[in-house]
Amino acid sequence: MSDDKILGRLIGLIYEAAIDPGLWPSVLNHIAEVMQASAASLDVYDPVQDALPIFAPRNNPQWMRDHWVSRNTLWQKNGSVPVGDIFRFENCVTREVFERSSFYNEWWRPQGMETARVTAIPTDAPASGIICFCRSWKKREFRHGPQNLLHALAPHLERAMLVHRRLAVSEGHCSDMLELLNRLPQAAFLVDAQAKIMFANRSAEKLLLEGDGVYLEQGRLATRRTHETRSLRTMILKAFQNCPDGPLVLPRDGRLSLIAMVLPARRAASSWLSGEPEIALLVGDPEQVRLPLVPELQSLFGMTAAQAMLAREILHGDGVSAAAHRLGISTATARTHLLAVFQKTGTCRQAELVGRLMQGLGNIASPPSGG
Repeated sequence: MSDDKILGRLIGLIYEAAIDPGLWPSVLNHIAEVMQASAASLDVYDPVQDALPIFAPRNNPQWMRDHWVSRNTLWQKNGSVPVGDIFRFENCVTREVFERSSFYNEWWRPQGMETARVTAIPTDAPASGIICFCRSWKKREFRHGPQNLLHALAPHLERAMLVHRRLAVSEGHCSDMLELLNRLPQAAFLVDAQAKIMFANRSAEKLLLEGDGVYLEQGRLATRRTHETRSLRTMILKAFQNCPDGPLVLPRDGRLSLIAMVLPARRAASSWLSGEPEIALLVGDPEQVRLPLVPELQSLFGMTAAQAMLAREILHGDGVSAAAHRLGISTATARTHLLAVFQKTGTCRQAELVGRLMQGLGNIASPPSGG
């Protein structure tokens, strides 16, 4: 195989490992074989956590942890080396000092290691990271071929580590976001433009199982009434067109109405690659969420007590007349209070008012037991 093909193959393997970290031992072995190195390792040492994520397929992992970290004086030195640079241990410490160290005498020398080529990799401060290829004294110093190979691979190793870090951070954020959604008392769906569910939190799964208010119809969200289903899907589609509408009241027989609202679409620049951009649809169930207290509404929106009492009753979703009946006031008086509530909440319709008030309902739920 030609040098160019070998280089191309190794570069491809490096970027595969950026996506799947489990491939790093195999990648290190492949590079070590081409470089005729006796040992290879990828290590990131964090002195704050005293932790060492390490891949060293040609060494005993426990031995690496016991000796490489605790006795390796080079960790304090290589942090100043620019990322992507190729260096020898002698660039960090003189050979004379190195050979007097316990690291050299108890770990390096017994293995017959006499020379190494190292490249610094991107890490988060104060951690330092290196990819190291070592060679036995019997094979002498690394010649131009292996050294040139590592120089050619160094920028790709650097980019691969950056890709890996960004993927890890992104996956962490995604995991955190899904956990946050799972703790919401409201049902939360991530849906595409056709109302197809991409994710449903625990409250949403429970709502779907009940089948009262919203359910699945051929994989898409639907309601018990055709015109409400059409309204729900139109509201979702408008969010993708950056024209968010709603909220939408979804009546239930003999129960308080559900309140559905969408978050404005914020599409990533690369969403066209996946073909499945998503928005969040929240469905509030007043029966499952604590209604705000009258003093809370007064404090939040500057309402009078009478106005706050009406606003609280409107959350039941059965209209002004029913709210007035429960409060023991006339419908005309209730409508007067409602106009003032609209003004103080910046809304103009009952559905908008319910959505505005629902945004502040409930607390973050506790994690499920055992989870």
